[in-house]
Amino acid sequence: MPAHKDEHGPIVDSRQTSGSVRTYLKEGRVQLSTSLQTQERYLFLFNDLLLVAKEKGVNSYKLKEKIRLCEVWIRSGGVEEVSE
Repeated sequence: MPAHKDEHGPIVDSRQTSGSVRTYLKEGRVQLSTSLQTQERYLFLFNDLLLVAKEKGVNSYKLKEKIRLCEVWIRSGGVEEVSE
């Protein structure tokens, strides 16, 4: 797994509190759009977590959102975050 860091050090701990290991799956650039604006973001997908970051430079990111996948419901037409 590539090392992902921000100005405060690692943004992902490879061990979860339950003792299982977090698995890196994929990363890439996306555009988040509303009717008024478009934002460039960089996503890091793990087996249990989605990180949304803003790219600051080569291998440099500012973490914007940390989303636990167990709190996300996927439905036709989009993604909706829920709290339990």
